[in-house]
Amino acid sequence: MDKLIRIDEKIDRLKKQREKMRIQQAILFMREAQKIFEDDFVPDIALGILSEM
Repeated sequence: MDKLIRIDEKIDRLKKQREKMRIQQAILFMREAQKIFEDDFVPDIALGILSEM
């Protein structure tokens, strides 16, 4: 039973890490899109692209 609890905890930890990495990637993408489009940058477009991924 203890082994199952450790596995569940590891799964939860990995899910949190995955979510953190996704957020970091989204932030980096937004920054890059901002650099490319400069004054024409629209966050809604970047968010739309991210939601399609």
